[in-house]
Amino acid sequence: MKKIKTLPMILALIFVLALPMGVFATGENAKITISASESLTLTATDFTAYKLFDVTVSGSGSSAAYAYTPVQPSVDSFLSWATTKYGASSPYGTAAANFKTFLEGNPTAAQMKTLTKDLYDSNAFIATGTRTKVGNNVEISGLDFGYYLVVGEGAPTAGGAKVIAHSTLVTVDSQNVPIRLKAEAPEIEKGVSDVPIGIGASGWGTNTNVNIGDTVYFRLLSRVPDMTGYDSYTFDIKDTMSKGLTFDSNSVSIVLADNLASPTPTQLQKDVHYTVNSAPITTGAGGTLITISFTNFLQHAAKAGWYIVATYNATLNQDAVIAPQSNPNSVILEYSNNPYTNSIGNTPGSEVDVYTFDLKVTKIDGSSGVALGGAIFELRTTAGNAATAKSFTLVTAGTATLPSVYAVARPGGQATTDLVVPASGLLHIKGLKAGTYSLFEKEAPAGYNRLTDETPVVIAHTVTGGNSNYVTVDITVENNSGIKLPGTGGAGTLPYYLVGILLAIGLAVFLVTRKRRNILKAK
Repeated sequence: MKKIKTLPMILALIFVLALPMGVFATGENAKITISASESLTLTATDFTAYKLFDVTVSGSGSSAAYAYTPVQPSVDSFLSWATTKYGASSPYGTAAANFKTFLEGNPTAAQMKTLTKDLYDSNAFIATGTRTKVGNNVEISGLDFGYYLVVGEGAPTAGGAKVIAHSTLVTVDSQNVPIRLKAEAPEIEKGVSDVPIGIGASGWGTNTNVNIGDTVYFRLLSRVPDMTGYDSYTFDIKDTMSKGLTFDSNSVSIVLADNLASPTPTQLQKDVHYTVNSAPITTGAGGTLITISFTNFLQHAAKAGWYIVATYNATLNQDAVIAPQSNPNSVILEYSNNPYTNSIGNTPGSEVDVYTFDLKVTKIDGSSGVALGGAIFELRTTAGNAATAKSFTLVTAGTATLPSVYAVARPGGQATTDLVVPASGLLHIKGLKAGTYSLFEKEAPAGYNRLTDETPVVIAHTVTGGNSNYVTVDITVENNSGIKLPGTGGAGTLPYYLVGILLAIGLAVFLVTRKRRNILKAK
């Protein structure tokens, strides 16, 4: 026969602790139905019922009488085990009658917590009933009426290791006795936005795109778990921010909200209800590890089911990578997973992506295709409006073969709106948000006419299946040389006019002289 085993201590899912003694009905072939929220997935073989007492019912209604008979030798074996553990001061006594008296005395929640652990640690009782999965419920059927210990494991629907349920003592006194899990497997969800929005707004997404130097807004969403049976509870948020994002520790705000549609939030205070620490990541691609640790989290137990909403900001910096790669930000939640131990579990990660884009410009002679240097451009967000020219920082000066690399300037840094084309004719501009721009030629290369029309630039971006489809925008701008116009005070066309006048005078003299000769001959 199967004996109780010490189950692996993972996450505790608290069952409703039924009162040890209740009002009983008569009947046989009863069942226990175990249900859970959608955040948990139950498997039939992960739950087991152990009968501690048989129940005999006589009479009915208010005159019904109940006689409890201990299941032997299991109860005596358990009491012997308990005496070995606690000595003569065992809270359960040394005989079955003492144990029954203990149960009838309305044990405290702490005593019940200790009892349930002792019952399955003792390995003294025999498993009974037939276990079946029905929908997301588990049924244990074929039970006689009695007093049962129910233990089991489940798994977070979102993923992660199986979890053990805090054991329940329950009286089976009807054909179907329901047990509802009071706690959900903790989850955490991360959202991102390029603009500040409300905690319940629909604009929080899994990706966004910004300029270098722009603020990025993040939201972390979880719920206050049911902490019944816990003496203390760890609830720590671990957020990993990529190297291209600079965390603003002063922007952290955490509230508890009964709902997101029209919340009436309770604001938590930093260094009172939680602490914030950040440290550089020195391995791999680098970045920042942010830890938000809640202080005395049990103080929020009465708000089980409420939303926990943490928001904070970061700035996209000049270490940002260019799409189609992203600047990721991921989070996990570490939490207490067993009311009997200090063990810690964690949720699967939740990740969002921040993108930024680039633009390549090639400057050439319109006739020969030869690269041209010396031009100066502005990149404007509105065509024809010089005030909208974006500011940049020169990252790498170009050469006869390499481009000049510019990045969008961060606030307070050295900046210029002039994008100077090197001899290679190549510009590479990094850190742009998706959108429509206008490339304005402020100065043309020497010997060439400046372009009067601005060149439109469109940076478009979509994400499909979590992957960016971005391809660098690459445009070619042509210049053509023209006839040099004279300046004031120069020779200009004067010599040509003088030659023309002299020729005209000469022709007139010739015609007059010829006419006179003809007149003389006529005479």
